[in-house]
Amino acid sequence: PTIVIKIINPLPDTVVILDEIIVEKQIITTQEELIYYVPEIKSKQEPSGLDYDHDMVAEIGNPDSPNLNYENYNEVSSSLVQSNKDVMDDIVSGSFINLKVDYSDFSNHVHFGSAVSKVENFKRKMQTIEGHLNDISKSLVTTATPAIMDLRETLFTKIQAEKSAFTPYEKYLYYKAHTMGIPYRINLGENYAANRPLSDYTSLPSFDGFGAVYESSGSNSKNIDLFTGKYNV
Repeated sequence: PTIVIKIINPLPDTVVILDEIIVEKQIITTQEELIYYVPEIKSKQEPSGLDYDHDMVAEIGNPDSPNLNYENYNEVSSSLVQSNKDVMDDIVSGSFINLKVDYSDFSNHVHFGSAVSKVENFKRKMQTIEGHLNDISKSLVTTATPAIMDLRETLFTKIQAEKSAFTPYEKYLYYKAHTMGIPYRINLGENYAANRPLSDYTSLPSFDGFGAVYESSGSNSKNIDLFTGKYNV
């Protein structure tokens, strides 16, 4: 049998007699859509350096600019007295990523470990620091010989090593436990001492094994205001 089909548009010239032709019925208009597959696991980001300072672009390489030689930590801190180094270490060891975690509730920061072990580890480190401080206090009853001075410097170094090894939770307990509303006093709290409690003093850096010692002497008949204007009550 033969069937004759009339088409609206002619076949292309490439079609000849006896070629196989497929006749299809178009239901809807052909549509195209781009689909992007995003994996559930994020790809690992390659480490990179800090973004450059746009404000310094014009000065870098300019011979008229001030000294722009970069220095490492040792070069920056080598000119500081021992007391300033201790303050710098306290700042570094006391800083942490600001995640705004409420450490007063263990459910906010204890997920896979034990809350008891966290507290016990902090207690052990506090006992170690307290032991070193007691040894430093005991050394004050004897004359500051070279051996005693070396002992004090070693003990201060060990104390700072313990502070530098604090976890974020331990740092918060050590520096900000007074803000957690705990009924028991864990740390010393805020430092209300004046930066310069005496107006007439001499600074002795790296003295007798201490980072800095402040010496003040002299007396007169006038009233000495030791605490006037020092505290806010």
